[in-house]
This record gives sequence, C-alpha cells and structure tokens, in this order.
Amino acid sequence: MQTKRMTFPGRWLPFALLAPQVIITLIFFYLAGGPGAVSVVIARRCLWAAFNLCRP
Repeated sequence: MQTKRMTFPGRWLPFALLAPQVIITLIFFYLAGGPGAVSVVIARRCLWAAFNLCRP
C-alpha cells in the first residue's frame, strides 16, 4: 500500500494554519494558570513579611 504525502505550496502556509491553534492554546493556559501564579506570589510576599519584621 502506497501512501501519498501532502506538500504545501509555500513555507508560510503551514505556519499560518498552526498559528491560530497555538495562540488559542497559549491564551487558555495563561487564563487557567494566571490566578494561581498570582496567589503564589501574594502568599510568598505575605510569608516573607511575616518572618522578616523590621526591628523598631
């Protein structure tokens, strides 16, 4: 059984077809991970402030 391979006429076409999928994937990863990353930064700052009090 012989299989045929698809070839694109130009170099830009595969990138143009993949770019929207990659952009949407990155947006959803950012939206899902963004609030968690922010809460980690806030918790780290609170812990640092609690254990590193300034001496009067």
